[in-house]
Amino acid sequence: MKLVKFIYQQDYCFTLFFANGESKGVDLKALIGTYVALNELKTAQ
Repeated sequence: MKLVKFIYQQDYCFTLFFANGESKGVDLKALIGTYVALNELKTAQ
């Protein structure tokens, strides 16, 4: 399946859209957490 578009929902949730017309809601927190430590992120304040 080829990803053609994604829309941010909130927090780590996105809706993914594929070339075959399918869409799927996903929570990417676990995947992102594998590669990024939340305590190492800088925020704009």
